[in-house]
Amino acid sequence: MRAKFFDDARGSAAECAACLDALAVKGAVPAERVEDGKVLLASIAAMLSKLVAYFSETRLIREDRAEYGAGAGGGNEGEEEREKEEGEAKP
Repeated sequence: MRAKFFDDARGSAAECAACLDALAVKGAVPAERVEDGKVLLASIAAMLSKLVAYFSETRLIREDRAEYGAGAGGGNEGEEEREKEEGEAKP
């Protein structure tokens, strides 16, 4: 699930780089100022790409499913004994 968010952020970084290009082409910002921002965005996109790869579904290690409920071995065994002992311990 995290991979999706990192992938979305990577797309946003690409959009930001495109916006910087558009500002430079329109002459709203000098090209020299745009380059620093694009270098930073390229670094961020590379980091996000590695996070997408790290958190992708195919790399996740999962445990086997456990059964829950009556008769599954994870219920109330020993609970009656604990209640009995607690009752005896109270004066």
